[in-house]
Amino acid sequence: MGESWTLTLPGRTLKLNIKVNPLPGTRGRHGAVILFEDITDVTALQEQLFQSEKLATIGQDGCGYRSRG
Repeated sequence: MGESWTLTLPGRTLKLNIKVNPLPGTRGRHGAVILFEDITDVTALQEQLFQSEKLATIGQDGCGYRSRG
C-alpha cells in the first residue's frame, strides 16, 4: 500500500500513488526502490461510477422500484 498524492503541473493535475521499498545496505550503502503510479484516470473512473450508482439509486427511489422494509 502506498500514499496518494496530488501533483499540480501547468495545465494538468495528476493523482499519484507512491510506494517506497527500502533496500538493505552493504558497506555503508543504502537505497530504495520508489514507484510512482499515475492513478489519475482510475480515480476519475471510480468517481464517475460512484456518481452513476447514486443517480441510479435516486432514479429507482423516484420510480418506486426500490424495496422498502
